[in-house]
Amino acid sequence: MKHFLKVKDIKEIILKEYGKSISSSKAYEIIRILNLELEEKNILTIRGAVSEKYFNASKGGKKEWMKELLI
Repeated sequence: MKHFLKVKDIKEIILKEYGKSISSSKAYEIIRILNLELEEKNILTIRGAVSEKYFNASKGGKKEWMKELLI
């Protein structure tokens, strides 16, 4: 199990769970948004990667903006 997800991982998860292929730039956008949320909570982030735990908590319709990105 990875602790941080990168663009390739995000793309694979979205394809597997939502049946939708996204571009690398869209995956980077998801990472940027999630990292901004973490930074607002004063949590350190890694550029180009996002915590797997936070990503999993954010997907599945819990975040309205993620639904919009995947449309």
